[in-house]
This record gives sequence, C-alpha cells and structure tokens, in this order.
Amino acid sequence: MKCRLLCGALALLLGTSLSAQQIAPVHKAVEPKFAGTYLPGTGEFKPGVATERAGPVVIFNNMVASNYYSVPGANQEWIDDGVLNDRNACDTEQINCFDFIYCSTDPAPTGTITITFYDENVECAGPVNLTPLCAYAISGLPMGTATGGIQCWIVSVDLDTGDVQCPNTLATDFRTTGAHPANPLFGWGILPGLNNTGPWLRRGGKGIVNDFTWFDRSVSPPIFVGCFWFGGTPFANFAIKLLGPDAPCRSYISRNGKGPLDTVKLKSGPVTKGGAVETWMVTNPVAGQSYVLIASQNPDDTGILGNQATRLVKPPFLPPSPVPMPGGTLTGQVPGTYPFPRLYVQAVCHIAGNIQGMSNALCYCFAP
Repeated sequence: MKCRLLCGALALLLGTSLSAQQIAPVHKAVEPKFAGTYLPGTGEFKPGVATERAGPVVIFNNMVASNYYSVPGANQEWIDDGVLNDRNACDTEQINCFDFIYCSTDPAPTGTITITFYDENVECAGPVNLTPLCAYAISGLPMGTATGGIQCWIVSVDLDTGDVQCPNTLATDFRTTGAHPANPLFGWGILPGLNNTGPWLRRGGKGIVNDFTWFDRSVSPPIFVGCFWFGGTPFANFAIKLLGPDAPCRSYISRNGKGPLDTVKLKSGPVTKGGAVETWMVTNPVAGQSYVLIASQNPDDTGILGNQATRLVKPPFLPPSPVPMPGGTLTGQVPGTYPFPRLYVQAVCHIAGNIQGMSNALCYCFAP
C-alpha cells in the first residue's frame, strides 16, 4: 500500500523509534548548478570539472524536470526503480558513469551521499536482495548555504576511471529485464548523510512507477519502513541518468582488485561479429613501450609476476593473438564465423618481451 510522505512520518513517530529524524514535506527546488565530478576509484572530487569518460551510451534517463525535491533524513535510504533494456545476448548491463541531482539546506560546507544499485527490485517491496550490487559513498559534496539556504547541485560520477564500474568484475552481473522477467525493475537508492539533503524529483525513465520504498539504515540490519509517494504529483521518482559502454562490451578487472602492474587502460567501440571494423585502444600508452592484444573464448583471473599483475583472459589464446598494437592501437574485425558466444580480450604492455603492465579486460557477449 502506498502512503503519502507525511503519513510515513507519522508512522515512524507513533509506531516505532527506528528513526529520530523529522521528515520534511516536499520542498520547492531552485535551479541546479553543476558541482563537479566525483571519482570513486581515487576518492577525488573535482569541483566544476566535467567527466572525461561518460558512457558513451545513455542506458537510463530519468531527467524530466519537476520543481520539487524532498529529504529522507540522515541514514535513510529511498529506493527508486526503472527498467534497463536488454542490449546484449547475456541480458547484463554495466554502469560506467552516472549523473544525479540533489538539493540541500544543510549549512555544512560539504557532505556525503551514498548511491546504491540493485539489479532486481519489486514495486512497493524493494530489492530482492537488500545488499546492494554496488554502493558509492560520494564525499566532499557541496550542501546548502552557510546560513541554511537552499542550493541544488548536479554531480557526475565517473566509474570508468579507476575501474570501479557497476559491476567491475565477472563475479556478479547487473541483470537486465530479460534475465528476470517476473520482476523486470532494477533499483537504485539515495542515502544522504545529513538531515536536510535529498533528491530532486523527476520522471521520464523507462518503466518507472510513481512510488519508492524506504529503508532505515540507521540500524543493522536495515528495516523496511514502507512504500511511499507524493500523492500523484510530483512523481515519486528521483533525478538520475545512467551511462554504459557500447554494446555488447563490458569491462572487468580481477575480483581480488588490481595489482601494482595492472596499470594499462583498454577500451573499444561496439564490436560485433562480422560487423564494422573497430578499434581497440590503450588510453594511457607510454612512449618507448610496446603493446599487444591477447584474446580468448574464456576469462581468467590469475596473478602473474608474483601477483604484481593479473591475466584476465585464459590460455590458449585465440589466433592470431598476441597481436601487435602499434602505439597502443589496433584496428580489426571479429569474423562473422567466430564460433563462441563470448570473446575476452586484454592488452599487455612490454619491453622486448618483458611485461611492464596489464590492462583491464573487455568481454563481448554475442548471440549464439
């Protein structure tokens, strides 16, 4: 059952002491300003700087504006939802950048907002698994004015730098609609660290429903508070835009994290079997060093060179790899006769055959 937001506040105050926060009504927003880009891979916030790596594909866009925002209270998580299209034969997705908008009247100079992602969500019940698939604590964010006046902010979060995409290993999948048709929604949550900060209310994303779920994360395990809306208008959905790589590509690193020589960054365009000629590119080549591309039908996750680096594609390698990448670039085509459902590639940096660095790997999921 849906309940208006103030009804939920009364339920909290009268029925339980789970949260000590007073719940504010919907507030009028002001024009948002671009705050900057946060890099979870390095923990760095770059004020006023746009992301260098965004997508390039928009995979979900809930940015049709309203003039309102609302606040959950500190350590309260509001979970919104939507639908992700199936863009590859594996029915999986990867987020490598996202933008979100929030407003605040907290007078603190900076604050933290945690954004969570869930690959399967049930309307008015919440995530099937309440442990997030990915969670990003975004710190150093600007809040309200020093006197408690309202300010609204747009933030870009670059997950590609540092290889902290959602997900960034093959240990888990961000499943799309085709992988769980009974519960086609994905979920994403916003959890402010301060009392008077919360999401801008927007709509427009595919598959959104006019409600959200509320979990109290001030206690462990978190407690389901209920299903809420704002009476119909404004929509009970929050401002976010998700970006991902060209289909059917997915980047990954070791589930054990990076070694000291896992320093090379590899990317490509939309590779398909028998499709257009595409380019594999090392984005951070080093002068005087050579690069090759190795390919396999199977992934790997093996430490090499005393666990200083990670081999992410499994031998035996597919011929003709290793293929030279002059200057860190290779142009080619996957044959239409390629017989396997997946292709895994990785770049290797070397000097005269001595490995200097290994890259992230790329997985391509083809139709059978």
